[in-house]
Amino acid sequence: MTEFELIFETAEISDDQESAIYAEFDAAISQHSGVTLVTVTAQGVSALDASLDAVARIRRLGVSPVRLYEDLVTRATIAERAGVTPQAVGHWIRGERHAAEPFPVPFNVAAGGIWLWGDVNEWLRRTAPNLADTMSYPRQEDYLTVNAELRKQVALTATTTWVTALTLTATNWGQEPNLVGWWGPRAAAFVPARRFATYYAEFPVRSVTIPVRSVTVGASQHEAIHDDVAP
Repeated sequence: MTEFELIFETAEISDDQESAIYAEFDAAISQHSGVTLVTVTAQGVSALDASLDAVARIRRLGVSPVRLYEDLVTRATIAERAGVTPQAVGHWIRGERHAAEPFPVPFNVAAGGIWLWGDVNEWLRRTAPNLADTMSYPRQEDYLTVNAELRKQVALTATTTWVTALTLTATNWGQEPNLVGWWGPRAAAFVPARRFATYYAEFPVRSVTIPVRSVTVGASQHEAIHDDVAP
């Protein structure tokens, strides 16, 4: 397993959530121009694996990650982190040293170039291992993949107001389950997600999955057609 340093932009964090993050992770929390950044270390077989695991752990603390925030560095920052002069970094960028291993492409060409530290650090590991950071960092493809997944999760959270999955048990679908708090005469009725914890069933053993407007019991599907489901 490899240890990665990850920076997440998150929604606003309460004092209790901040304490929970520090208890869960080796972390740093900062504010920059109204943006909340949470820096954590997490282990994984890859940056993607570590990032998705960290996202799940952060969500369990009640904090909403918005995106994996790019760790961007200028020439001066690269020099500082690698412990060399800015002139040496200029030689690397121009290919005057380590020409057989081209320097990473800039993330942005503004202000003389801005790079992802993960790309630069991996280059240092190949060309000057003694200058590389022992910590690992996401690379450009990791940011793209993780942020695409986070956008998908945010979209689902924003549009899903009903319970989407439920495990029940039944000896016979024709037998009415003893459910508490459901609207409609059958278990096919939807319920608001916020009330889900108050519902239970008292009968054994078939898997039930509730997608958008139906219930599947084994191979049989029963449509939720009741009009008396409360909004």
